[in-house]
Amino acid sequence: MAMRAHGNTAEYAAMLALLIYLLGQRSSAEWASWVMVGVTASRYLLVMGVLASATLARPNPFRAVGALGTYVGGTVLALALLFAAA
Repeated sequence: MAMRAHGNTAEYAAMLALLIYLLGQRSSAEWASWVMVGVTASRYLLVMGVLASATLARPNPFRAVGALGTYVGGTVLALALLFAAA
């Protein structure tokens, strides 16, 4: 399971780090900071869910919330960066 958790983190960490960095440079909105914290917490939840699961075939609430938070938060950060650049 640790290998899958590491692989999943490697897939998203670089893009989220870049989004957080660029948006942090361009936006001082407080809500953006909370989204950044939420996305980071979501990544931790997802890894906890993967590591706590005996098998990935069964659903895990930590994994589900972590994945949803990553997708929604990442989309919000990307859109915020897009609109901040315009």
